[in-house]
Amino acid sequence: MKLMPYLIALLVLSVAVAAEESKPKYSPTEVQGLRLKVAQQAAQLAQRELQFACSEPQQKFQKAIGDLNAEADKVKTENGWPEEVGFNPDTLVFSVPPPPPAPKPTEKPAPPEVKK
Repeated sequence: MKLMPYLIALLVLSVAVAAEESKPKYSPTEVQGLRLKVAQQAAQLAQRELQFACSEPQQKFQKAIGDLNAEADKVKTENGWPEEVGFNPDTLVFSVPPPPPAPKPTEKPAPPEVKK
């Protein structure tokens, strides 16, 4: 049960990231989408069980999440997508993560005035 806050934070974070994503560049086929949907629903059911029990459902949930990610990796491989393509398990969206923000140039302080 110590993992519950981390799992909730992970889900909230992934939803926030999904809201910022633009239209996906990569789309699975209809059959692949259905396979992902089934794996997602299995993970969601396991998560609900996790909320009401101890270790067995937690292990089942972790396995279901692993299966969902494995299915996503299989879809990426089948479609020949690059390794950097990410997968959001909440929305079943594939996309390339945005580039990191460019570092801000540092401003040099003005030279001190010389008194004559």
